[in-house]
Amino acid sequence: MEKLVQGLSLLLIVVGLGFTVVPSPLGNLLIFLGSVFYAVLTGFTVIDSQLLLILFLLALISIGVDYLAGAVGAKEAISSWTALVGCGLGVLAGWLWSGYGGAVAGFFAGAIIAEIIHGSGLRKGVFVGFRTALGVMFAVVVKVVLGMIMVFLLFARMT
Repeated sequence: MEKLVQGLSLLLIVVGLGFTVVPSPLGNLLIFLGSVFYAVLTGFTVIDSQLLLILFLLALISIGVDYLAGAVGAKEAISSWTALVGCGLGVLAGWLWSGYGGAVAGFFAGAIIAEIIHGSGLRKGVFVGFRTALGVMFAVVVKVVLGMIMVFLLFARMT
């Protein structure tokens, strides 16, 4: 039974680490859920509540960075509110259409289309799309680093 629990927890953690590279808050949240699963089923003997609190805080920071980075990039470019909505819709459509590459392209395309609709023109749309894409790439780097820290803390405790 313990091997099954470890296997399921490890699966959640590995899948979570894989999801850190996409513009989605799922990655580090799955790592945290895998650690909670392991902690509960092993009676908190290996992973204690202090480590779970640290992992929870890291997951929250990751989610916050994920949501804020693209918006900050767009606002620094002095985009319209329609560009922010366009980015969000573009990510959703791109993700559903072709996964990670579509989500990144969706951020860019959504900002461009929204700025054109808003009347700001193609040049402003491209600028906003580029700044937003930079924000998303920054968020991915931060999420990967936080996810690796989470996994390191877990495996240091598990072994």
